[in-house]
Amino acid sequence: LLFYAFIYFNTHKSVDADRLKVGIFSLRNLSDGFIELKPKQGWEEIMSEFEKILKGIISEMTDPNTPYEQTKEQDNCKYCDFKSICNKH
Repeated sequence: LLFYAFIYFNTHKSVDADRLKVGIFSLRNLSDGFIELKPKQGWEEIMSEFEKILKGIISEMTDPNTPYEQTKEQDNCKYCDFKSICNKH
C-alpha cells in the first residue's frame, strides 16, 4: 500500500498528502468495504521515511559489492517458485 501511495503522491504533486486515503478491499470480507490504513503520523512524514527506506533497498540491490546469497532460513523456501532451480532443498 505504501508503494502505491508513494507513486501516487509523487505523480500528483498538487495532492494534499494528509487527505490521501490508502486502503484495501478485502476479498475475504467484501462486506467490510474499504479498509483504510490510518497512520498515526502525517502522510508527508511517512512518504519521506518510505522514500529513504526504498532508496536504501534499491541501492543495496544494485551495489556490485553486495553479493546475492541464498537464504539461510529453510522456511523461506517452502513456497518459493524458484526452489527447483536454486538447488536448495
